[in-house]
Amino acid sequence: MSSTTEQIKEKLSIVDVISDYIKLEKAGSNFKARCPFHHEKTPSFFVSPTRNTYYCFGCGAKGDIFSFVEHFEGIDFKGALRQLAGKAGVEIVYEQREDKEGKQKLFDMLEETTKFFENNLTEQKDAIAYLRDRKLKDEFKEWFRVGYASDSWDALCNYLKERGYTEEEMLKAGLIKRGEKGVYDTFRSRIMFPITDTTGRVVAFTGRIFPNNDKIAKYLNSPETEFYNKSKILYAFDKAKISIRKSNFSILVEGQMDVLMSHQAGFRNTVALSGTALTAHQITMLKRLSNNIVLAFDGDKAGIASAGRSAEMALAARMDVKVAEMQEGVDPADLVKEDPRKLKEAVRNSVHIITFYLDMLQRQHENKRAFNKAVEETVLPFVARIESRIDQMHFVSEIARKLGIPEEAVLAEVEKIAVPEDKHLPEEETKEVGLLTRKERDINMLFGILFSLPEIDKVDVDEKDLTKRIQELIGKERFDEFSKHPERFEDETRFNIEEYQGEKQLKDKIDTSLKGLKLELLIEEQNTLHDKLKEAEAAKDEEKYKKIAKQYIDISKQIESLK
Repeated sequence: MSSTTEQIKEKLSIVDVISDYIKLEKAGSNFKARCPFHHEKTPSFFVSPTRNTYYCFGCGAKGDIFSFVEHFEGIDFKGALRQLAGKAGVEIVYEQREDKEGKQKLFDMLEETTKFFENNLTEQKDAIAYLRDRKLKDEFKEWFRVGYASDSWDALCNYLKERGYTEEEMLKAGLIKRGEKGVYDTFRSRIMFPITDTTGRVVAFTGRIFPNNDKIAKYLNSPETEFYNKSKILYAFDKAKISIRKSNFSILVEGQMDVLMSHQAGFRNTVALSGTALTAHQITMLKRLSNNIVLAFDGDKAGIASAGRSAEMALAARMDVKVAEMQEGVDPADLVKEDPRKLKEAVRNSVHIITFYLDMLQRQHENKRAFNKAVEETVLPFVARIESRIDQMHFVSEIARKLGIPEEAVLAEVEKIAVPEDKHLPEEETKEVGLLTRKERDINMLFGILFSLPEIDKVDVDEKDLTKRIQELIGKERFDEFSKHPERFEDETRFNIEEYQGEKQLKDKIDTSLKGLKLELLIEEQNTLHDKLKEAEAAKDEEKYKKIAKQYIDISKQIESLK
């Protein structure tokens, strides 16, 4: 396996791999970007083409092409290996048989199942005629590997048994079910759409009933398994991710046919939900590629309600959310079937979710009071979710104009429902990375610079003076402890050597980090004194209270001075 990874690293530049996901800018001998693993306004994520590594000064994320793809895609090492091997044109040679057992065997079985369904479809003239009637071209049917499950209770089960797979393995992958009379195929008489993970491995299926049968559910999804969680999967994400980054927006639809027809119409940045509203994990997947999203849901009440739930989550994650308006009962697949230009027009004319709801509610409510109430209940919560004060005021003004009331009145109502601090991000995203504190970042930077000084040419920075200034802030004992472990600051050291060859730039960075560290230490001390003040007040110790209050005021002045 190690030889395979080395071959991949030789063929793939880390800049080429990462630039497929995020926009990189040249920064001296390196490249920089806003980190895809935590929210930030200024770039602190650096990529070194020389060493084929990356490092984020903000959250501490670091590694090579494999760790980047693992973290970004949310997959394990084998998944990243498979994806990068395909990109590099390198064949994976497994050195141990265990690599073909367990979970990998289930993936192989799902792949075999997909081929089985694909082959079945070639023999189903009615199903092929139905897809062609929907105006789906053969090339997109084949690209998305559409298949067919025949009207048989055990055709798939018997097929897989002949290839060495057990009933337990089929049950584990959700391909069969167990009833009173034994096992039977999960999918029967259905047009099959394979669901893939971010690397393109089949993990589940959606089946549309065919021929139509009103007594049976129109759509059936695989049950959740150890590798299929519908809240963490976006249909066609593996095919859309590069286009999302390049076009700088994603299109979110509700069904598989909507995805296929949208891709056929030229929107390769389209993905679909799997019967749920947009989740925190899915938002994280999309947001890493682009901050912009267009919702293209069915124009009926259910579609509009689903758009609202998804928009609320996306707004909370600081995304820009627009809606491509559809007529009631019409979805993207219908538009493309009629004329692909109609979907392009709908996407081009998409409006912000708040504007969409304002216009829709105004059409629905002729009574002014009812309209005002509907806006208060439906639209204002969206405004409260917007983090940018400038954007928020833009929509406050728009709403005030629509309602014919002062902006102050609208703003007052918005502030009543404002999202509490640190509660506006989806919980899963806030837990995803352990952000470094400002103090940790400054300490890492200062020691990185200190260790890099011997290798930086022609820079007049006094190493002894820098050592003294750091010791004065954190104490000699902590300084000595950090100095014993230079490997802890290896990434900062290497990037500092490459980035800060200019004397002024390096000195500015030292001053900024020293001031930042001092500020954080003073704030820590201020917080400690605040607690002591409360204790003295509770104990009614006036003399102690006055003494601590004097220290507290002195530190507060120092903090204000540094700020």
